[in-house]
Amino acid sequence: MPRSTACAEVYGYPPAPPASPHERSAHRPDGTTWNEAWDDGSGYDGFAVAEAIHTTRADAGASAYVYWFGASVGATLALAAYSRFIRPGAVRVAAGSGAEGLRTTAFRNRDGQRVLEILSIGEGPARVDYVLRGAGGGDARGAVYRTDDTHALSRVGTARVRGGRLAAELPGRSLTTVVLP
Repeated sequence: MPRSTACAEVYGYPPAPPASPHERSAHRPDGTTWNEAWDDGSGYDGFAVAEAIHTTRADAGASAYVYWFGASVGATLALAAYSRFIRPGAVRVAAGSGAEGLRTTAFRNRDGQRVLEILSIGEGPARVDYVLRGAGGGDARGAVYRTDDTHALSRVGTARVRGGRLAAELPGRSLTTVVLP
């Protein structure tokens, strides 16, 4: 007969790594009403959700992020950016820019597709260069999507990898998704 194991959920923010294999980390954004704004400073807008997803995945080492109010089109755009391109079975790979005000997470899907999620927390624009390990020093083209006050997970351009390097121009207070083959 299979053994049953109970899992406890620990609510809080910022998320912390689970204390045991039988514990899951969870949190809920602040606020008492539904908020569809991207960045209104309320602490429960789309930008706050994007920060929570990044913190949960990158800092707490969670393998998933569940957003219980996923039926809305507003603040859930952050969730859409992470879930539309990062497919089940994807693995998180080390990523970082070293640039002030940028938080980066990267994933490799089962089919080899690479996804970078770049959260720009600064007020002004930023330029960053990434060195892509395993890119074989080659060239590639992919898609760039943006979520901010004027873009709702909109395709805004093409990413170009040259010699294993990716340069990106990022507006402040935005989430940029780069999808590479």
